[in-house]
Amino acid sequence: MPLGMRVVDGLPENVWSYDEVNYNPSPRDVDKQAPRNGKLEIMVVLSEDGWPYTQFNNETRSVNSNTASGKEGLLNEEWSKAVYIRREVVRVWYIVEKAVRAWYIERKLVEPRTCIVIGTPGIGKSFACGSFLLHQLLHYEGGLLDVVAYFVSKYCYVIHNARPGVPGSVVLYSDQRAAVLKINEMAYCKRGFVIVDISQELKEPPRGLPTNFWPTVVLTSPDVNHYEQWVKDRNDKLIYVNCDDERDLKAFVAWQKLFPLGQDAGITDELCKEISDEWKRVKQRIEQVGPLPRFVFSRGSFGPRFVELDNAIDGITLNNKAQYMGILRMDSEWKPDHVSHKLVKLVRVRVGLNGETYRCVPLSSDIHERVHRRMLQILKGTWVLLRLAPSDCRSAVGLELLSFDAFLYYDVTEAVVDKLVYLQRDGETCKKSALAKFNEKQLRLQSSKCLGTAVNSFDK
Repeated sequence: MPLGMRVVDGLPENVWSYDEVNYNPSPRDVDKQAPRNGKLEIMVVLSEDGWPYTQFNNETRSVNSNTASGKEGLLNEEWSKAVYIRREVVRVWYIVEKAVRAWYIERKLVEPRTCIVIGTPGIGKSFACGSFLLHQLLHYEGGLLDVVAYFVSKYCYVIHNARPGVPGSVVLYSDQRAAVLKINEMAYCKRGFVIVDISQELKEPPRGLPTNFWPTVVLTSPDVNHYEQWVKDRNDKLIYVNCDDERDLKAFVAWQKLFPLGQDAGITDELCKEISDEWKRVKQRIEQVGPLPRFVFSRGSFGPRFVELDNAIDGITLNNKAQYMGILRMDSEWKPDHVSHKLVKLVRVRVGLNGETYRCVPLSSDIHERVHRRMLQILKGTWVLLRLAPSDCRSAVGLELLSFDAFLYYDVTEAVVDKLVYLQRDGETCKKSALAKFNEKQLRLQSSKCLGTAVNSFDK
């Protein structure tokens, strides 16, 4: 099988459970991959009429997707009907479904919940997550909801669910204010739901939505300006969406090639090589610009994005290094008004017992290393001057300039290690180095000759 993948028509026998998709590591484990079990890699949902994000196949008047259209883009005529569903998207649905159930079925809430779905730009929040939520809501509990309103770009689609003797229908509102008035009118007598897709044309949810009657989902980037004011007086839930796993993207590459051939098509060596070569190209792009479908699946989008990353890294100077230090430490916040946000992705982490927040980490190991090398390069001149100062002074200044990266320099590490005192634990029979469980590759050391052992380095 090409890339170890095959395409199967119909519903999967076992869709991932909430426990399988709800991976929330602690902040210290932020760079670890989520565990993967089972044979199902991705699902694909198709709609012959398209989706709100593609204006139901009307691509001549396309919304501001920032995603390439045409032969090589995700939203060409053939693929605009298909929505690629991964574990993170299903996790969002589980959380939204719980909120819908609590409001309409269990009647547990005083007011409906607003869910703010937050993720790195380019991962498919709008096309994949928004479309899948719409699909699930329209089919939920045999058609529990009467209406789903979907705000995207400058438009609003009011989608009426089918009822006995009455077919379903879609009403397009070019004036969102008129749509809000109609939604408020229906909110008193119909069960509904609102989806708001934040974009350049729609920078925050429309005012006046009946969020005290209908649950709402807002799809947005981590830019707090899009939702901070909106959630102040509402029963909100922040849902953070991770980027695509490498296996997700690998499965999508295989699906793109295999699906048009049909389930019973023969697999030739030529086809296997074609798919393998395509995956190699995509994998290389992932390392260069990160796991963002918007850029790795389109040559036309990849090139300009790579140039943007180049410019961002080349723009690091001694004066603006602070924001990039946070990237290397994996503790920076999202800065939409700073070029550094093009170098990072959002990763969900656990806070408290059931809470979640996020960390910004480099989009790929390649980008991490490029930022790291640039930081060392701009500090090179500073280190030349510091060689005239005592080693203790070099240590202090080095820590201030580059934090943990200062320990990559032999003279700094030597000066610090020389002043450490080993604290022996109760019942400990011999001294143990805290670095013993790591190897040089894990620590990314240029040299380890100064580390020594617990005995000869910490014996005071």
